Amino acid sequence: MEKTALNRSAIYRKMNDDEFPKSISLGERAAAWVEKEVDEWM
Repeated sequence: MEKTALNRSAIYRKMNDDEFPKSISLGERAAAWVEKEVDEWM
């Protein structure tokens, strides 16, 4: 959210529309993104 200036719901909405890189699950309540993929998206 810090890097993209998008809020959480906007990120997940864009992911569902294939407009943002998919997240990687780090556990039941944690997710992360590959920084290079986010940089390329920007």
